[in-house]
This record gives sequence, structure tokens and C-alpha cells, in this order.
Amino acid sequence: MNTKYKIQITISAFLLFCSSALFAQNKHYFAGKMYIDTAGFVYIAKHDTVNLHGNVTSVRQPAVDKRGMLSFADSTDWKSDNESFVNGYVRSHKTGAFIFPVGQGAYRPAAISKSADAAPTDVAYYNTAQYDKNALDADIDNITDESWLIFGTTAAVITLSWSADISSLADKITNIGIAGWDGAKWVKIASAVDNVSPIFGTTSDLSTTGSISTLSEIEPNSYFAYTLAIVECPELECDVKLELTLFLEGAMRSDGTMTNYLQGPPKFVGLLDKSLPVHNPYTGMPEVYYQINDTLGPAGKVVDWILVEIIANVAETGFRVWSYDLIEKRALLLKPNGCVVDTNGMIPGFKVNDIDSVQIAVQHRNHLSILSSVRLPYDSKIKYDFSENVYQALKVPWASYQPMRLLSNGMACMWAGDIWNGASIDGTRNALNSTDYERFRSGLAKSYILGEYLFEDLNIDGMINDGDGALVNFNHRLNMQSPLLYYIKRP
Repeated sequence: MNTKYKIQITISAFLLFCSSALFAQNKHYFAGKMYIDTAGFVYIAKHDTVNLHGNVTSVRQPAVDKRGMLSFADSTDWKSDNESFVNGYVRSHKTGAFIFPVGQGAYRPAAISKSADAAPTDVAYYNTAQYDKNALDADIDNITDESWLIFGTTAAVITLSWSADISSLADKITNIGIAGWDGAKWVKIASAVDNVSPIFGTTSDLSTTGSISTLSEIEPNSYFAYTLAIVECPELECDVKLELTLFLEGAMRSDGTMTNYLQGPPKFVGLLDKSLPVHNPYTGMPEVYYQINDTLGPAGKVVDWILVEIIANVAETGFRVWSYDLIEKRALLLKPNGCVVDTNGMIPGFKVNDIDSVQIAVQHRNHLSILSSVRLPYDSKIKYDFSENVYQALKVPWASYQPMRLLSNGMACMWAGDIWNGASIDGTRNALNSTDYERFRSGLAKSYILGEYLFEDLNIDGMINDGDGALVNFNHRLNMQSPLLYYIKRP
């Protein structure tokens, strides 16, 4: 098609179904600008591919019988780039996922997870707000000067995108959300930024490209328009964020950080492959981190898995017995600087619950568990640092020992030696009639094993040796116990 001419194409219903019109089983190349007039229709037949080279413009009348339309049948595809898009409406009859190559002055594709041949979906992008920008629901801080008009009756996951730097709009990618115009105001729609964009195939980033998707399927006609929004948390219910800091005695280094030997380069020549487990070691917990042995993964450097529990309503119910309600528990990742993160490297979130205050319990596979010594307000964000002093952890009332180990630099850390993970160090025998110390002594028979994830490896360097023995020989003599030994979860 000659790019020097603006060609108006208006195809009648008769031509749409005429095999000589656009149903040849060939690829269609739009090698220049094309204009689709009022009620005009260009239909791309099954199995065809459109290569957009230059913009296609169609009439932008919202009324369905006035729109110019580039329409895709099921089993069609298209190829495009940032300089070539449809400035107007695109229709999809595809039953599966479809990316709409729309834009206006800039490339701003949208996507849906499904549509239907008999109930297609129409999408157009506007670079100006189509409704009042200042009419915002209470949980929306701001919206962009753009709108996607999406029409359809097939419920689907909706994805919006950005193709340029939007860091001036939001300083954190986690504050990007989707808003819909309900006829009176812009309201938040439960959504989350795509780690890998289904539109661009790359990691979403504020400074380049990215996308965000609704958390559930919605009928496109539920809202008059959609846009990108700035909200405190895009999810339907904001998680309670837990900013937690703690350290493990066995993993401590002289610089006040912890080793990540099991994840990082071998400490000694001959050490086998890195051995932090992809699946967390706590029974019944679902968390998985496939990149745990990659220091360049989302969580970066990692020491080990830990188990964090949020508990509430603690009450004494008998002699040396307390009962409590378990609000939620999660397997999380501990970094060398003491920070606790989720598998995406972000501060972990816990479900909203109608309770006033909570305590935080932490377990590690071979360190004595701890419980926060104070009750904390359960609101949008909890910050707690166990390392500030030893009494940040609750002390067993009748015990003479400190609830955590105090290091020479003033930092507090969890005692090493609870190899059976039974809330005590040699205070009781486990079901196999073995104490922690006896398990360590038996574990010395595995001292020839290098690089494995061994519970007897108290200093977390991938082997069982004198370094672990120095820890257990001292700590097991104290017969230390965690308060959690006396805490019973209510059914």
C-alpha cells in the first residue's frame, strides 16, 4: 500500500463475509499509514498475521456503530513495535489471551486473558483523561492522564501497560494500580504489577516498560474506562507489612553481618554445589523460591529460610501453659544484613485481620525460637528489630539465661543449637529419645559430606566440624528453653 496516500476503507457487511475480501490465507502487511473511516471495518481472517509498519488510524467514536475497527479473528496474530500501533479501536474474537496493539502518540498496548468469537472485546487507548481526573475514591492518590476504553461481556484478566519512564508518577513500582471509572469516580481495582510483563516479555520497571494486571477476571463493561493509578497498595485488601530484623548466632561474622556460604561461593576448596533448598524446610509450608541459590535473584543474598508466625490473644491457661490464636505463618528468607524478605525480595505481607495487637514468633531449623516481648499494634505496617537488645525476645520467667545471645558489639541474636527444632536446647528429648547434643555427635559421622543442607551444621557453612562443636558444646549445657515450648495453639 502506498504510504503517500491516506486511504479510506469502509467495508460493508457483505464484503466482510466475502472470501475475496480479506480471507485469503496469506500474511497481511500494512506497510504504511491506513485510515479506517466511520463504521469502517477491516477484518483479519483466521491464521493470518498483521505486520504493522506505521500507524493505523480509525475513527474513535465510542458508539459501537460509529467506530472504525481493526478486527482480529480467532487464531490470528500481529507484529508491531513502539513506532507502529493502532490509533483507534482494535477488536479481538480470540478465545485465548490477546494483546491489543493500541496507542495514541505513544504505544500503550493492553491485554486480556480471554474473549469469545461470538462476544468479542474492543479496546482503544486515549492519551487524555476521558473522565474527571479529580473525582478519586479515598484510597486512590492520583491517576495518569490517559484512559483505556475496553468494551466486552466476556470476563477476563485485564492488563494495562506503560512503555516509557513513569518514575515521576510513582516512586515505588508497588504503588502502581489500576482504577476504573464507575460513572461517578475512579475506584481501585484489585491488581498487581506483573513481575514479567505478558505484553513486553521483560521485567516490569518504572523507568522503561512494564504492565499491571487485575487479580481476578472482571467483565470489561463493568467500568466505563480504565487507567493507571497511584495507591498505597493496589491489592483488594492491603497486606500488613512486616519489617523484621534478626540474626542467627551460628551465621554471624565479625563485621556484624551473616554468612551466605550455602548460597554464595564455596568457603573451602572442594565444597560441592550450593545447597539452600528451593522448597522451605518447614512442614506444611507452601513457599518455594527457585532462584534461592542465585545471588542475582529477586531476593539477592540469602542466609537461610526462617518461619515467622503472627500470634494473638495470648492467655495463661494453666501452670506454665499459655494458649494463643495463630493468625498466620509464613516461610520467609533471611538476608545477611538481618532483614527478612519474601521470595520477591520485598518486605513480606500478612493478611488483614480484625485484631488489635499481636506478637511475632520466629523459628529457624537449628536455632532456639524467639517470641517478641511486647504486643505490637496490628496495622498497615509493623517494624520490629530483635537485634536491638536481648530482651526484645520474651524471656522464660523462671530461667536464668538470657532469651538471646548478646554479642560483643551489642547485637542480640538467636541461640544456636536447637537441632531438633523443639523450642529447647537439650532441655527435653525428642520422639527418637535423642537430645540436640546427641544428634550433633551422631552428625559428626557425616563430616565428610560437603555442601549439603544439614541441620547439624550450626554455623551454616555447608559442613559439620569443630566450628559447630564449639557452639553446641557451650549452649547445650544451659538447657535453654524458648517460651514457645509452653505455648499451645488453640484449635
